[in-house]
Amino acid sequence: MKIEPLYLKKADVINLQKRDLEIGRGNDGIVYKTGISNSDELYKLYFRKSKIGSEPCYLELVDEKDAVDNIYKAIDRQSYVKRTKLQKRPIYINNRFRGVVIHYHKKQIPIYFLKSCPLKIQIVVLKELLVSIEELLDNFIYPRDLALQPYTDYRTSNVLLSFSRKLTPNIIDIDGRSAIYTDDYNEDFYYTALNSYKNLVMQILFDIDIMKLNVIDLEYFSDLLNKKGINSKYLEYMLSIERRTDIDEFDYFFEDISKLDIKAKKKKRNK
Repeated sequence: MKIEPLYLKKADVINLQKRDLEIGRGNDGIVYKTGISNSDELYKLYFRKSKIGSEPCYLELVDEKDAVDNIYKAIDRQSYVKRTKLQKRPIYINNRFRGVVIHYHKKQIPIYFLKSCPLKIQIVVLKELLVSIEELLDNFIYPRDLALQPYTDYRTSNVLLSFSRKLTPNIIDIDGRSAIYTDDYNEDFYYTALNSYKNLVMQILFDIDIMKLNVIDLEYFSDLLNKKGINSKYLEYMLSIERRTDIDEFDYFFEDISKLDIKAKKKKRNK
C-alpha cells in the first residue's frame, strides 16, 4: 500500500515558526519538530533564498516528480536498509510539494565530537559508519554530503553519534541534494559517496580537508608515518581526492593507522 503524502497548509508552517519548533537549517532547507508529543518525526521544508528580502521561499530543490519519486524509492528500500532511517513521505503545503518527513534522531551529537576520543574509538566508529555506507551503496543510495562543508561548522553534521551501550554513527539527510537514488549501480556516484566518506575520515583523524590538501601536507604525513615504521601507502591513497579508493583499502588503512595507537601505548608502558 502506497504511503500517502503529508498535507499541510501555510498556516501550519506559520504555527511551527510561532511555536519556535525549528531545530536546524542547512543549504537545502529548514527542519522543524512536529509539535506532537513523543513524535519520532521531523518536517524538512526545502527552501531557496529570495533575491529580494531574506525570508526563505519554499520550493522543490529539483523537479517535483523526481523528488517525490526519490522519496518513494526510499520508502520502498527501507525494508532492505537496516542501519539508516530513510525518508518517510513527501510534504505538500497548499497542495504543492515542499518537503519531506524524516526520522528524528533524538539526543545525538555531530560525529565531529569523535575528534576528542582516543584513536581506537575513532577507528571503531568510522568502520561502523563504513558498514552503513556500504549498505546504502548496495541499495543504490549514494550519500554525497558526509564530510564537513565550507558553510557548516563542527556543531552540524550529516552523521550523528548516539550513546546507547556504545558510540553508534547514524547517517541523516538522505534526501534532497545530499543523496542520489538510482535504479541501477552507478560507478561515478559510488565513488562520489566514498570520497565524501574519505574526506570525513581525514577530518576526524588528522583535521585535514583533502579538498584543500597540498603536496607539502602529503609529504609531511607520509614522512611522519614512515619514521614510526608504518607503511604510508594507504595514507597516500586516502589523501588523494582524485583517486577512487575501494572499500578494502579503507580497511587496510584503518589497520595501518591503528598501529599508531599500539605504538603509543607501548611507549607509555616502557617509560
